[in-house]
Amino acid sequence: MIQPVYQFGPFKLEPGRNRLIRGGLPVQLRRKSYELLLFLLERRGTVITKEELVERLWPGQMVEESNLSQHIYQLRSLLGESPTKQPYIQTVPRIGYNFAYPVDILPPEPPALGALTNGMMEGLEDPFLIDTGEISLSSPFLEIAESDSGPAAATNLPVSSDVSPWEKGVRKWIPRGSKVRLLLILVPVLLVALSFAYWALREESESVVTIEPFTTLSGMEQDPAFSPDGNLLAFSSEGMTLNNRDIYVKLVNKGEPLRITSHPQDDFKATWSPDSKLLAYLRRPKQCDTKSEVVIIPALGGSERVVTEASDGLDWSPDGRKLVLTDTDRPGGPMGLYLVSTSGTDRTRITNRENSPQYHDSNPKFSPDGNRIAFLRSWSHTSADVYVVDLQSRQEMALTRDRGKLTNLDWSPDGRKIYFVSDRMVNQRIWSLDLQTGALQMVKGLPIDIEDFALSPDGKTLAYVQAMIDTVVDLRPLSPPSPTPPCVINSSRGDDSPRLSPDGKKLVFVSNRSGFYELWLSNSDCTENIQLTRFSGHGVGNPRWSPDGRAIVFDRSTERQTEIYRIQADGTGLVQLTIDPSEDAMPAWSSDGSAIYFTSARGGGHQIWKMPSEGGPAQRVTSGPGRDAVPSADGRLLYFLREGALWQKQLPDGEENAIPELARFSVGRFWSLDLSLLHFVTQNHEEYPKIYQFDLGRRQITSLGEVPGFLPRWVPGISVSGAGNRMAIAYVRYKIGDIMLAKGWGK
Repeated sequence: MIQPVYQFGPFKLEPGRNRLIRGGLPVQLRRKSYELLLFLLERRGTVITKEELVERLWPGQMVEESNLSQHIYQLRSLLGESPTKQPYIQTVPRIGYNFAYPVDILPPEPPALGALTNGMMEGLEDPFLIDTGEISLSSPFLEIAESDSGPAAATNLPVSSDVSPWEKGVRKWIPRGSKVRLLLILVPVLLVALSFAYWALREESESVVTIEPFTTLSGMEQDPAFSPDGNLLAFSSEGMTLNNRDIYVKLVNKGEPLRITSHPQDDFKATWSPDSKLLAYLRRPKQCDTKSEVVIIPALGGSERVVTEASDGLDWSPDGRKLVLTDTDRPGGPMGLYLVSTSGTDRTRITNRENSPQYHDSNPKFSPDGNRIAFLRSWSHTSADVYVVDLQSRQEMALTRDRGKLTNLDWSPDGRKIYFVSDRMVNQRIWSLDLQTGALQMVKGLPIDIEDFALSPDGKTLAYVQAMIDTVVDLRPLSPPSPTPPCVINSSRGDDSPRLSPDGKKLVFVSNRSGFYELWLSNSDCTENIQLTRFSGHGVGNPRWSPDGRAIVFDRSTERQTEIYRIQADGTGLVQLTIDPSEDAMPAWSSDGSAIYFTSARGGGHQIWKMPSEGGPAQRVTSGPGRDAVPSADGRLLYFLREGALWQKQLPDGEENAIPELARFSVGRFWSLDLSLLHFVTQNHEEYPKIYQFDLGRRQITSLGEVPGFLPRWVPGISVSGAGNRMAIAYVRYKIGDIMLAKGWGK
């Protein structure tokens, strides 16, 4: 059957010749990538389900969906997709993919290799694609072939320049059209591939990596950072304190940790000066949405010096003159990278210069030569990619297209590779990206679910954090006696973000007990846990009940944004309510159920917006920054967070003011409004979190006791139902994180 030629952008796919052409030259293509591209082009303009694609590529085989995602990623990278261009392949969330780019159908070109396909290529599936597993080759010998009736038919390259002397000699005595000749041409290619595989396996088998604990303090150790001379490792730890991090330093090969800081605020993300004499780190207040201080201190302790402010991320340049950090130029504005002098006197923005609120740049790391900075660009808390910016040209380049949860990165000592953490294979694993060849490999021999790591200056030791965190939901009566006794929702995974139904009989919460963060439903006595959503992907959060208790709104982070969804309490009727290419999150119903308030960055910075409960056009409600809004029972007031404190606004167009009685409390996401009572949780240094009740009518604050654990960061943590006389609180029952050393790395 004669197949047409598909032309799109600078590419032409020629099914008759089994090849992809760009600018007149063939593109090296793996067999599965070719089959995937052909199928997408054949069904262009229509959505192809993931099941159809898997069956087409791996007929009759049991294949994980992650294999398809990996091939989609590789194909997108090969085609050169970028966030600023119209995509060739469009993702349809939860369903599949669509080739959305315009395609021209051209008549097939005359076959130049007819003799090959009828003679010496007989029995081979594909003359242009050779799939050797990890290595894919498009052989130059197969691009230039002689027919039985004439001289070489040069399909792309001249014979004189691309045929090896060895093959020229073979042509003199091997008959034209002979299968033997083909084998002799292919044998050297196969031998080279097998030789590479042999030495790779031998190198891997001879490289022995030993893993041993580096820290065994109580609580959680994080943020490992090797000193440039390789002798010391800095890290942050809670030590014997409760939910308060300090900076520690320890010799790599011996000795006990030395505590460098002891401030009541969190100290974390230490980075070394090039001479290993100083440490710079971030000091974050307990309030949410507030900036951190950048502090410099001698490496073994001493007088501190505050340099500047930052929102997140910190690294020291190899020449010692600059720091790079993440920050914004206005409250609620977009996050970009800044170069700051170590004196703090001058600051230059180097990324996100368009001031776009659509993404957040973080985790910056200087290259060993100091000419580039690698960083993570995030569209939501579960959607990020690795980028590099050149400090001379300020040109940015995307290195990955994961659109997944990426948490950390580091350079190899020679600057040729970037290592990063990604959930591209569901679990958090470390991957290496070769900047010269583009080869991407998962680092083997390490446990799953790694989030934090650092590479030693000689590249032979990897420090990583191995953590265990148990988050539970505690349900208790507001005031005894109660017909329903206290109970706990707990699994071996995380359980948080509890919301009690208006009648107090049901609880919706978020859990990753299925392997992904999904919505779950339970009775308020902790029985009958039922899974509500089945996205099979991370990103679900912030559920809230409708006033009648029949529906739930929540947000979900997808590849590039966070959107608002609605689902019935019985798990049916799932609807996506927002489609704006921005971050729409933290939804809450209006008191009459006709509208939904939510937090959005669509106006430039996070503010409160409002839309109909069935979806539709939205309008901005607050004039300044705001998150996590909830209306009063009578609909006259709107309560929301601003810089960690609770504010209120007279609806619809009244003033926005901080609640003066609560000015001394930092509540974060731990607050709940029920009728005329506002409950919240706050925590001070080295104390258990305390629960308070604020009577909005009497303006009185009452203490209700303590939370027997740590507060999880930035998730809804408390819910109260006056009708059911019930309170639900999420807390971390224990968190243990040790820094491990993988020695023998890179031998």
